[in-house]
Amino acid sequence: MQRWSTELVTEMAKKVGAQVFVSTHLILDQRTRRPKGFGFVTFGSEDEAQKAIKGLDGRIVAGRLIFVEPANTAPPKPDNPRSD
Repeated sequence: MQRWSTELVTEMAKKVGAQVFVSTHLILDQRTRRPKGFGFVTFGSEDEAQKAIKGLDGRIVAGRLIFVEPANTAPPKPDNPRSD
């Protein structure tokens, strides 16, 4: 079975037609240095990202079912979260 790596993520996205990547980043466990099971890919365009989402979401890759979705941006934190 193939291990998860940035190369595997890039290869799978290319297989579904997404060719332009800005960056690929897998989140690693600090202690074991193994992937935690999620990561982030930045594509060169919205079209490239949509190709990856449509082509990979719900597929089995390297023996694991994967979910591919756009990252959510967190709302800005208020300057003073307390309302005393």
